[in-house]
Amino acid sequence: MTSAPSPTGEGVAASDLIRTLPRKLKIGAYDWRIKIATGDNDAWGETEALKQEITIWPEDMPSAHFCVGIVLHEILHALYSVDWLEPADTEAKEESIVAGYERGLVALFRDNPKLLTWIKRGLKPCKI
Repeated sequence: MTSAPSPTGEGVAASDLIRTLPRKLKIGAYDWRIKIATGDNDAWGETEALKQEITIWPEDMPSAHFCVGIVLHEILHALYSVDWLEPADTEAKEESIVAGYERGLVALFRDNPKLLTWIKRGLKPCKI
């Protein structure tokens, strides 16, 4: 049974969307495990670089857009760690960088659906 559509009119509820999230993602050169946790967590997501693991707490996520933002946010933390970016001098600085990119990407993809289609077309595997 699916939940009612999101009150923001997105057409899909966050709880339905999270069920379809792949449980493994290739991020950089590594396979990362995606865990869906139960219970409440104010952060909604956490990235553990040494374990190559992202945990998402979907309870009380207000919308599918928010859910996408949290998942992108955690993927950006993973990219930050695997691509050997200059370590931020504080955790707050890394969080600020990642949060800025998260919001920008969510808005970019939401406001430009044709761009995502174009990106997917351009990234199809080449036939050799």
